[in-house]
Amino acid sequence: MSRRVSEPRKRPPPRMIDLPCKSCGQPRAVINGAWLRWKREAAGIDQRSLGKTIRVSGPYLSDLEGNRRECPDSIYVVYKNL
Repeated sequence: MSRRVSEPRKRPPPRMIDLPCKSCGQPRAVINGAWLRWKREAAGIDQRSLGKTIRVSGPYLSDLEGNRRECPDSIYVVYKNL
């Protein structure tokens, strides 16, 4: 059963955003979860399918796209190449 993927926004969100460090509070640049979501939706892939392809869970991808976890370089490369 395939899931419907929503239409991506016309303009991509910024790739990097400044978030405070959890330990010291200083701002630092991190990958923007909205950009990750935009790339995935532009490619027409749902989280579950992408997760199976790259062998990570759908909830983990959801956390990345919601800026609840930092995006590791290995996942960033996958999204960058979508």
